[in-house]
Amino acid sequence: YAACRDNVAPRTLIDMAKASNIPKKTLARSYRLLFTELDLKMPVIKPESYISKIASKLSPPIDEKTKRVALMLLKKAGENKIIAGSNPSSQAAAALYCACILEHETYTQQDIADAAGVTEVTIRNRYKVLKKVLQEFFPEK
Repeated sequence: YAACRDNVAPRTLIDMAKASNIPKKTLARSYRLLFTELDLKMPVIKPESYISKIASKLSPPIDEKTKRVALMLLKKAGENKIIAGSNPSSQAAAALYCACILEHETYTQQDIADAAGVTEVTIRNRYKVLKKVLQEFFPEK
C-alpha cells in the first residue's frame, strides 16, 4: 500500500486488503506504523487518477469524451478549491456522474457509486456541490 501511494497509483486500503487477504484494520495500522517510523512523505493522490479506474469498472464502458469532460470538471473544481479535504475517489465519481449527465450517458448514481466503492449519498452530495459551483456547465431545465 505504501509503495502504491508513493508511486501515485490509485489503490485504496480496501483494494489492498482484498488483494492481500489481510484485514483492513491490520493493514491501516501497519501502514501508519511504517509512515511514522520511517518518516515517509507521501504525495497526495489526485481525483483525476481515479477517473479511468472507476470508468473501467462500468459496463458498458464510458465514452472517452465523457472521461475528458470529467477531468475538465475536476480541474475547474480544483481551481475553485471545492475538492480539498474530501475523498479523491468520491470526487472522481461525482465528476464522472456529472460528465455522464452532460454527455447524455445513462449511468445512475448507484452504478457509479458501486464502481467507485463509495455510497450513492456521497455521489449525490458531491454532485450537488459540483453543480452549484460549476453552474456554467449545467444548462437550466
